[in-house]
Amino acid sequence: MSLQHRLKGSPSIDVVAELARVSKATVSRVVNGQVGKVSDATRRRVQAAINKLNYVPSRAGSALRSGRSEIVALVIPDRFNTYNQAIAGSLERALREHGKIMVLCTTDESPTRQDEVLREMRLQLACGIVLLGAVESPGLRHAVENAEPIVLVNRRFPGQLDAPFIGTDNLTAAAAVADYFVANRLEPVTVVHGPLASSATRERVCGFVKRFRATAQCPGAVTCVPLTDFSKEEGYLRSKPLFAGAEPPRSIFCTSDEIAYGVARAGREVGLQPGRDITLFGFDGSPVNEFLAPWLGTVRVAHEAYGPAITNLLQAFWQVAAPDQSEVLMIPYDLVSADCLHLGPDAVGASRAPERFSR
Repeated sequence: MSLQHRLKGSPSIDVVAELARVSKATVSRVVNGQVGKVSDATRRRVQAAINKLNYVPSRAGSALRSGRSEIVALVIPDRFNTYNQAIAGSLERALREHGKIMVLCTTDESPTRQDEVLREMRLQLACGIVLLGAVESPGLRHAVENAEPIVLVNRRFPGQLDAPFIGTDNLTAAAAVADYFVANRLEPVTVVHGPLASSATRERVCGFVKRFRATAQCPGAVTCVPLTDFSKEEGYLRSKPLFAGAEPPRSIFCTSDEIAYGVARAGREVGLQPGRDITLFGFDGSPVNEFLAPWLGTVRVAHEAYGPAITNLLQAFWQVAAPDQSEVLMIPYDLVSADCLHLGPDAVGASRAPERFSR
């Protein structure tokens, strides 16, 4: 078969080698930067052939040789959560700068699905797996015990093992929200929270309730309403009975903005407007709030900081170094008021740079 005929479609390494009048092994060395045994003249000839043919080397062979592809998986529990989407965008941009490609996987909070994703990413030779909202599962325990390239985000490992972790200071931030409620005499208060199996949720509930009970005029004036999941739909369904009562809640802290959206809908259905009749605070600082929910106060976590921070921790695996499994990065946050709440500058939360420490 002639060279001209084989130029149709994507050229193979054989065609490059034939045009450059070298072996496939020589082309491979040039492509992979292993030019120690290749003369300058030969390297230039191979590069000219590559440029002329617009040859793009297959990553499959390189991945098999190195035992690692350029894929990083971001595993999220809920594809509809706008804050998860914001973190995904930040991570994809950061990975692109390192020549990596991100794939997005969802688990719907299922341990079985999470383990399926972990197995598939192992088969794909993924160079990193980022779990944004991990759940307890046998596959996750196996992966952490074997120091696979895993970084946990927002929820700590649901057990006694250490894994690189990125999150925010939930305890301190939630306590700051409690201070706001107490300072503005927003009592009694209702806390609507997701399942406590999540370390982030536990910390947010604990931080708020502990500070409120320590400083409020009526320490017992706090009611917790647990949900079975973290969705706005669940927030809506579980808060409907609250608003159907004779004295519906007027001061509410939700452990996520998503939950707060559902609570706000339930309030509206009985004629209570958030920001006017209900003081609502959430957590996360979804980027859509200023456009769709300006009535929502929130702990705004710097989502743009996640991508560079996650990539920073993954580099220990890429550099074949021994990663510090106990390493933790804390993402900065601010306390942000709704349009009608007038929070002062003293309510600002943490520093503007991620804080690094080990457990």
